[in-house]
Amino acid sequence: MISAENRSMARSLRSALAYSAQNEDYRTELALIDRLAQPHGLRVLMVCSSGENALSLLTRVGIASVTAVDTNPAQVQLCELRRAAAAVLSRDEQLALLGADPSNLGPAGADARALAA
Repeated sequence: MISAENRSMARSLRSALAYSAQNEDYRTELALIDRLAQPHGLRVLMVCSSGENALSLLTRVGIASVTAVDTNPAQVQLCELRRAAAAVLSRDEQLALLGADPSNLGPAGADARALAA
């Protein structure tokens, strides 16, 4: 049986976020972008999700802009938070902000993925 105190605490912890991280591989989007290579840069419209893929695409040469949309405004706000954090925080600080323990995670980026392959 759940106590009234636990129910009250659960209500106070509710969030509009559906998820704060994803396990989707953005290589699908990258493959499509590579096939559409444009000399003046692409403008990309995509589902925001947790923001990981949208922000990853911004690091690619040839992408002029990324517009991320979502039916859930909280997901867009999370993406904006991540974008702002990336501008001023280290990777470990960003992970801590999102509730992850950086000491439990390995290196990130293309070099780390290549080593793991």
